[in-house]
Amino acid sequence: MTIALEDFPISKYDFGGGAVIDCSERLSMCGAACCKLPLALSTEDVREGVVRWNHARPYLIARNSDSYCTHLVRDTHGCGIYKQRPIPCRSYDCRTDSRIWVDFEARIINPMIHDPDWPHFIHATDEAFDRRRE
Repeated sequence: MTIALEDFPISKYDFGGGAVIDCSERLSMCGAACCKLPLALSTEDVREGVVRWNHARPYLIARNSDSYCTHLVRDTHGCGIYKQRPIPCRSYDCRTDSRIWVDFEARIINPMIHDPDWPHFIHATDEAFDRRRE
C-alpha cells in the first residue's frame, strides 16, 4: 500500500508563509477550484485528528464524491477547518497555477475548471494508485 504523508520542519501553526489572495472576490470565478486539488496531510494533521483523510488512500485529504475537500463549506466556499488547515492549504498560491488561471491579474479563469472531471490528473493519479495497490 502506498501512503502519502508530508513531514514539514515546522508546525502548521508556526507557518508564516503563504500568498495573500483576494479569494472572496474571485470565488465566483474559480468556484474554490483549489479545494479539488489533492494534498497529503502531515503527521501533525493526522495526530491532531481534525483534518479528515481518505482511509482508502492514507493520508490524502478526504474528498466528497464531486472531488471537493470534505471541509469546504458549500454556501460560502470557505474552509470549515480554517484555523487547523494543513500547510499545503496555507501555502498554496493559485496566481501562477495554469490549471486554475489563464491570467490571474486579468481575471481570466482556465475554462477547464468547469469540466466535471477537472482536474483530470486527480483521476489519473487515483487510477495509478489503485493499480499499485493490486
